[in-house]
Amino acid sequence: MNCSIKVFIFILCSSFWATITEAQYFEQKEGNLPIEKRYRAFFIKPVIGLIQSRVNLEGHDRFSKSQSPGDAYQMALGALLGYQLEDFTVDLGIIKYAIYSGFYFPSNTSIGGLTGINRGFSLGYLQFPLTAKYTVWKPAKKWQIRGVIGGQLNIRGQSFGFLKQSVEEAGSMTSTGARITIRSVIDKEFRSRFYSGNLGIDATYQLNNQFNVSVEVHRMFSQQDIGILKAEVTQNGDPATYHIKAAGSLNGLALRLGVAYNFLYSKVRRDL
Repeated sequence: MNCSIKVFIFILCSSFWATITEAQYFEQKEGNLPIEKRYRAFFIKPVIGLIQSRVNLEGHDRFSKSQSPGDAYQMALGALLGYQLEDFTVDLGIIKYAIYSGFYFPSNTSIGGLTGINRGFSLGYLQFPLTAKYTVWKPAKKWQIRGVIGGQLNIRGQSFGFLKQSVEEAGSMTSTGARITIRSVIDKEFRSRFYSGNLGIDATYQLNNQFNVSVEVHRMFSQQDIGILKAEVTQNGDPATYHIKAAGSLNGLALRLGVAYNFLYSKVRRDL
């Protein structure tokens, strides 16, 4: 067991022991009227959501971003483990998601004989987030609106079968019967590890002492060139070569839904 895991287990056990000891202390006091209560709990939270990929394009101005919402918004699944106080929460965990990078050339326009070209790929990553939340507003008894700030380590494992370069050819006929061959040379690059950050807002509803549901909206921040797709497109009879570069990143929005199960919770009473 490495040092970091030992430190995490020590902090977790110390926090639990402090919570139980303080709760027992206030239960045993006599002759004082408790007039303040604070809630504490550890929790585990499965989450599901969407993460938006931002694609930056360079090259011929008629190329555009993908027209498919399924490319820009990728599903995210994961689980979080955290510690909750009355107004402050910290959690860490693991989330699986994907970043998209690619380009689209619409079929209703053309460069010579080039029409309807769509190239792209998705990269799967494991994200290890560390997030802090602080309550900024309580609009009703069981509702909390919290500000969110966090950082993430994103890792992609070995990419078996990932083809970094490919050559594709497609043929079509013009109205005069001439055959056009379109040749695309595709190069793909990606970062195997990168850091990202987020700012956001969280709305939480406390069902009871053990369960709460939350909706979070985050603005993500990362490097611009996480997944890169470069293409050189040519056609027979046309001396021009059309260049396009699409760089996908995590600089978008993220939506997350979660249901937390609170365990080892306690209501600590304080005398003023």
